[in-house]
Amino acid sequence: MRIRLPWMTRTDRARWRAARSIADLAGLTARWLEGEVTSHPSCATPNYGPDEEPAHLVPVLAAANRAGYLTDNSQPGLIELGSDGVLWEQRAAVTGWIDRNNQQMVRRITTAARDAGLLVCVDRPGTEVPVTKVDGQDYTVFGAVLPEYLPVLWPAPLIDRDLFATLANATAVTLVDLRYGRDSLLWPVLAEAVGSEVTPHA
Repeated sequence: MRIRLPWMTRTDRARWRAARSIADLAGLTARWLEGEVTSHPSCATPNYGPDEEPAHLVPVLAAANRAGYLTDNSQPGLIELGSDGVLWEQRAAVTGWIDRNNQQMVRRITTAARDAGLLVCVDRPGTEVPVTKVDGQDYTVFGAVLPEYLPVLWPAPLIDRDLFATLANATAVTLVDLRYGRDSLLWPVLAEAVGSEVTPHA
């Protein structure tokens, strides 16, 4: 039985199904971040692009993806009051995967991040690092994605079976700035590590 995916156009569906490597997925993710691809497998909403909040991070995230770091989730560092007057505090953070055969990229990113004083998690499924607090209480965590969650992010109708196996075996990399509210450290470090000349700014 064919599974219907009503939130994705036929063109986008064909693009994702044609991917045969993590580099292919990352390249499509970069194009999705930039608005050229209108839908992403992990977002079951028509024409759903990246959140507006990290829009200033799109250039560096796109560069990271094109360098082989398939990003899954990211957020800027900020401290602000919500619409209800409650204090929100965020750490700059990003998580994703790098092909197991691309250990040079793993070393470049993780070494640069550690040298800059960032928290680095590599291949630690279930790791939970608090990255957002609401009214002083932990609200959101980042860390290596649990294997059983991968099919949710990458549904079977949208990813080649052999590629899914490659992704399941990929190196999971999470970077977190330990200082809440700071948005000026992680992104330049990541940009330099992936060889981008992009200078992120809020």
